[in-house]
Amino acid sequence: MAVLVTRAAPGDQSTLEALRARGIDAISSPVLVTEFCAPAEPDWSDVQALLVTSANAVSAVRTYHAAKGIPVLAVGDYTAAALRDAGFSAVRSAQGDAAALLNLATEHLSPRAGKVIYLRGADVATDLAAALAGHGFKADSLVVYRTVRAPLLKDQAILAIREGETSAVLLHSRRGTEAFLSLAVDSALAGYFNRMTAFALSARAAEPLQASAWRAIQIAPSPNEASLLSIIAADA
Repeated sequence: MAVLVTRAAPGDQSTLEALRARGIDAISSPVLVTEFCAPAEPDWSDVQALLVTSANAVSAVRTYHAAKGIPVLAVGDYTAAALRDAGFSAVRSAQGDAAALLNLATEHLSPRAGKVIYLRGADVATDLAAALAGHGFKADSLVVYRTVRAPLLKDQAILAIREGETSAVLLHSRRGTEAFLSLAVDSALAGYFNRMTAFALSARAAEPLQASAWRAIQIAPSPNEASLLSIIAADA
């Protein structure tokens, strides 16, 4: 039985590799497509730190060479690794979700030390710049990418669900869950959910699942990929 990974590229490849390293068969069918919209490089002179909640933002700002010496706080280890690979030299991971990243920022940054810039997608569940402003920080958002629903699930994924070869689906965000459910309906797959387990990164990501009949819905104890992979391995 294979696990279906719905995460957007290129993060889906990291998840596939991690699952296969645990002896779990996996296939990928990203349900969201990333479009980059990085604006002209801003003035970094008064910036004390950057906040990043997705590796998609890293791909969008690789050419911001003047920013690569600025400390960066990343939502999790995967995003932190992508930042280091892109040449950012001072990176710290919150190892969690947006709330964990906000806590890390308020604990380790000072409102008096300069501006904080949140590199983000067009649609986010938590506006970290606004949240930091509520803590007395001068903070700005810089939208550098957006995600849109993929046009279709991959044929391999559709066939695997219909043939009962997929026992589970991984869902990393609420938008991803909504996109997967929409694509599944388009392919007449909703009737197959009752023999599949949905593994969600967070309670928020799992919320749209409640309207469907699943064999089971499991939520990672902590909102990070390592925690998500651990409950899949335990279920395998």
